[in-house]
Amino acid sequence: MAVGAQDEHLARCAQAVDRLTGETLRDLRRLTEINSFTWNRQGVDRNAALISELFVALGFAARRVPSVDPRHAAHLVLERAGRRAASVLLLSHLDTVYSPEEEADNDFHWREDGDRIYAPGIVDIKGGTILVYFALRVLAEQVPELFDTVGWTVMLNAAEETGSACFPGLLQRTVSGDTLACLVFEHGNPGEQGASTITVGRRGSARFRVDAHGRAAHSGSGHHRGASAVHALSLAVAAIEGKTDPSRQLTFNVGLFEGGSVVNTVPSSASCLVDLRADDPEVYAEGSAWIRSLAGESAVRARSDGYAASCEVTRLPGYPPWPENPASAQLASLVRDAGADLGQVIHGEYRLGASDGSHVWDRLPTIDGLGPLGGSIHCAVHDPASGRQQEHLLRSSLASRTMLTIATLLRLSEPRSREGR
Repeated sequence: MAVGAQDEHLARCAQAVDRLTGETLRDLRRLTEINSFTWNRQGVDRNAALISELFVALGFAARRVPSVDPRHAAHLVLERAGRRAASVLLLSHLDTVYSPEEEADNDFHWREDGDRIYAPGIVDIKGGTILVYFALRVLAEQVPELFDTVGWTVMLNAAEETGSACFPGLLQRTVSGDTLACLVFEHGNPGEQGASTITVGRRGSARFRVDAHGRAAHSGSGHHRGASAVHALSLAVAAIEGKTDPSRQLTFNVGLFEGGSVVNTVPSSASCLVDLRADDPEVYAEGSAWIRSLAGESAVRARSDGYAASCEVTRLPGYPPWPENPASAQLASLVRDAGADLGQVIHGEYRLGASDGSHVWDRLPTIDGLGPLGGSIHCAVHDPASGRQQEHLLRSSLASRTMLTIATLLRLSEPRSREGR
């Protein structure tokens, strides 16, 4: 695409973005008014229905893909074929972290204060979802030759916040040799002097459930016959926490511990949930193998006959490390150049949290953090005295980051960009 033509496209798109921002914010508000807590299947389904309505109006076909976990809602896949095989994959998710009770208890709802808009899930990730729609709507209106030529696949995970056992496979099966790039719309961060960020890599997160099995007994008359599952799990927890090694960027966190039933019974069962984080794929694999080695007999035994408590380890859905790599670096350079076209300064950053981009970075160029700018994600509490504030979006960033996405897609569609992959 000639430089003059691209400048003309960007100018027309900028005018359209200015004209449509108010309407798009109203659509975003509608999304945030739907509680889409991961375990609120009905709410997640309502969220998916509204998103589908928006994209179907742009000519997309919407389909729901049931989750293998019946507690989760179905994933949403939105597809629009182009005249050519080349396509772009865009990722968001349907679920958010706030339960209906948490939203009500904290009076957490749409609230505007200057450039900030507070609302549940407004940047993690409903602002990202609406930004994808906004960018494609403007392209369809202002640059139809691009919009109709390239194929678009928008995929939304129904259980990103907890991890999905089936979405990674669904995502990987969608990738083909004609997929130009994967763009992920988790929020961006504001930087100094008007700069903002995109994400070029992420720490891996592996999750496990450890179940301890013991033998119940009366804590008075039968204590010698009991084998405490809580004791066995406590030994395992001490070992797990002791494996954290900051020098290797390896951490273990036991985030939930449950066990026993009543105070006068030796507990027969206990369980905990473990989160492992690592930057390096080898360290991640080594740490994951070690925690699985905890399965088997415990040192905790009944005094009466030596009956041994035991531990069972189950791996839960997680996110592999996404290290910095040449393909993501090249795509990040393209995004920075797109930002420069708009007078925006874009910096790449490595994030310690996880996202679905971690499942495809090794298959195609991937960049995350393209959503609107904001802060206080996963926080429902508004308490200025303690420095806590609710999740919020910077209103002005919706337009600027939408234009960044549009400029990125214009550059990505250029033949020389495709040849450089």
